[in-house]
Amino acid sequence: MKHLLLPVAIVLLAACNNKKKEPGNDKTPGGVISVTEEKDEKPADEANSIVGVWRPSEMNIGEMTEKERKEIMEKATIEFTAGGSYISHFDAEGETGSYTYNDKEKTLITRSPDNNEDKFTVKWEDGLLRLTNEEGVMVLKRK
Repeated sequence: MKHLLLPVAIVLLAACNNKKKEPGNDKTPGGVISVTEEKDEKPADEANSIVGVWRPSEMNIGEMTEKERKEIMEKATIEFTAGGSYISHFDAEGETGSYTYNDKEKTLITRSPDNNEDKFTVKWEDGLLRLTNEEGVMVLKRK
């Protein structure tokens, strides 16, 4: 499995989207997978800040198999730094790129090391970060 750009994290989502560009990757659409955990209480100033370490808690991306979704949900994290960088991890693999978050417009743009850009619409839901683009939806929870 190709390592995550994300978001995989959102970047998680973007990285997973890159899989469909590989020849011979004919995945069929799947359903939503969700992980349920107790909510972590965060200070109010942190509640809607993208900065921090996140992991996927829900994914609905059409070009992924159920096995890939489960694996990403169990093993992937993404960190957004205050300096505009992201660091995604999947197993022993990692990737660093940059991001721009526009709180007013609720958009997140990620740039991978090979300069691929992905744009996401951001929605905050009870401390969860919901990222949406044409490829699907990913919900991230603070780690």
